[in-house]
Order: sequence, then structure tokens, then C-alpha cells
Amino acid sequence: MEKKIKKLDGLEKVEIFVDKGMALLTFEDGRALDFDAIQKAIRKGGFTPKAIEATLTGTLIKNEGKLLLRVNGQAEGMPLLSGAALERLKVTAQEGERVTITGKVHSEKSEGHGRHSYVLVVQDVKPAKATK
Repeated sequence: MEKKIKKLDGLEKVEIFVDKGMALLTFEDGRALDFDAIQKAIRKGGFTPKAIEATLTGTLIKNEGKLLLRVNGQAEGMPLLSGAALERLKVTAQEGERVTITGKVHSEKSEGHGRHSYVLVVQDVKPAKATK
């Protein structure tokens, strides 16, 4: 599986924890993430992809009353869903603020499309560290 994952664009580091059934992937800053490609690489490696937990740094944007996280390299923001951490964020967040969010990535099949869109179920939010 490691060979398949290492072929992902922008992958900086990969750690495989077979005993936990988990892989830790670190991508280059500013690189768009392709969750479909990650899941495909795991399947090609002979495994079944399960939950994706992610720590993402990006800019908060608001669209039609909803909060989204725009990660560098992404054209659109990723919708943020549920939890007490999100409710606190809705109260304190400023559009354009840079934050680091940890949560679970969920796939949502788009109507009429074979593609999946993804949402991030927020578990933790922190101010983003300043970039150099």
C-alpha cells in the first residue's frame, strides 16, 4: 500500500500503522487535496479505505449562512458540519480568518454526478500558526 500512496501528488511524508489500520499522510503546504485519489490509492494497495481524519489549515469563508474552510490550492471551500466546536466557531469566527481544524472527512455523493464532494465534521479548532 505504501508504494501506491507515495505516488499521490504533493505527498511529503507517509507513515503506515498496520496494527491500527491507519496511515498518516502529510502533504505539502498549498497543495490541493484529492480525497478520491487517496481512497483509490488505498484500494489499489489492497486495503479498504475507512474514515479519514484530517487536520487542515485554511481560511474561513461564509456562503449562504454556512461556514466553509478554503484550504490553499482548493478552488472551493469545504463545508464544515456539526459539533460544539463548530457552534463556538460560528459565534467567534471572522470571515478570512486562518484556522487549523481537526475533524472527520465525510463523502457526499453529488446528485447526478459520479463525483463525491466532501464535508469536514469539526472536532477541534485552533488559530492557524503564522506562516513564514
